[in-house]
Amino acid sequence: MSAGVFHKIPRIDDARLAEIFGREVLRLLVGKELLSPEWAERLLSWRHTGFSVHSRVRAETKPEAERVGKYMIRPVLALESCGAKKQILIPLRTQSARQAKALRARGIRVETVF
Repeated sequence: MSAGVFHKIPRIDDARLAEIFGREVLRLLVGKELLSPEWAERLLSWRHTGFSVHSRVRAETKPEAERVGKYMIRPVLALESCGAKKQILIPLRTQSARQAKALRARGIRVETVF
């Protein structure tokens, strides 16, 4: 495979891909001792594990790819849509140092969890 070249692959079932992704993320967390193996198995036994995949979005151009990328890294919680005011303190925890830095730059107090 050449560097920087994308190759089209056959369609993969989203549910199967979400299962594989979820197992790999949990394996990583267990490996870093951030999650016990028992909790990982418990999470995988739930009907809704919290992992999902949507593979129908396609980007044909660089601007489309950038739009999709920005959508993927957006914060899960948009404070503006909650009607939050500056004087209201909302406890917010993040595991991403980059996301925490971006929120702090906007004047939002964040506790980073590693």
